Amino acid sequence: MMDMRLRPEWPQRMAQARATGDLASLAELSLQAARGAREADDPQEARWHLQRADLALTHSHPDEQGIRLLADLVEESVALASHWAALAELGEARRQRELTRDRCFVAIRHTLSTGTGPVRVAGLLRLADLLDALGDGCDADSLRERAFAGLSALPLGGG
Repeated sequence: MMDMRLRPEWPQRMAQARATGDLASLAELSLQAARGAREADDPQEARWHLQRADLALTHSHPDEQGIRLLADLVEESVALASHWAALAELGEARRQRELTRDRCFVAIRHTLSTGTGPVRVAGLLRLADLLDALGDGCDADSLRERAFAGLSALPLGGG
């Protein structure tokens, strides 16, 4: 279990987010807990918190904050897959990479359907880097091409 002494305010913030139905805050706090658990060498706990973040984001209304949080979820999922591999838990690492790739494509769909021009381009480029980290260079390159095509369509001044 993650050492809650590291973040004494976390349980109160989580309870408040649950009470108010603030799904974005629930996701963000769950991502923080996942990172803390992974850093404390507790990958099972980290996976549990990532599932909670994923669930909160699945039920939240997609917006720019949601796009960022989905990319954060993918990024932390990549880190957890690497952690499993470093522990020589190759089966767990493979399962985590597969789940992460699925999460990445969900994030891509949300980014394409929700993001405004600059947010969409930045989100797609970040997700392309994460696909690269998963070893999926072909899809990453295709996604970059799509992002750069979107960038060329933006008016000067970034608006």
